[in-house]
Amino acid sequence: MFTANNQFGSYPAEIVNSAEELSQSRAFQSADILLYHFAFYHGLFEAIRTGNGKAVQIVLFHNVTPEHFIGDELKPLVPASFAQIQHFHRADRLWPFTRPTPRS
Repeated sequence: MFTANNQFGSYPAEIVNSAEELSQSRAFQSADILLYHFAFYHGLFEAIRTGNGKAVQIVLFHNVTPEHFIGDELKPLVPASFAQIQHFHRADRLWPFTRPTPRS
């Protein structure tokens, strides 16, 4: 498991700070399956654009958190979240966790 932050010490995870750092990890490079758990923009999800060149890429998609549920400091990331979703066409599978709701 790769993450930018691990608040659960009982879960072994490799901390990475960028998609570039993620893509350079030996474990990432050798993976046969890459499973991304997406709910909101994060730089690590830029890795979906290229994967590792051989792995099946799967995105577990929670939908994007609506602006009225997040703090003001994160609101600028909502458009970035929708832009990042455009990378999903590079994934081999999309597993929606929730039903999409229409944007107003």
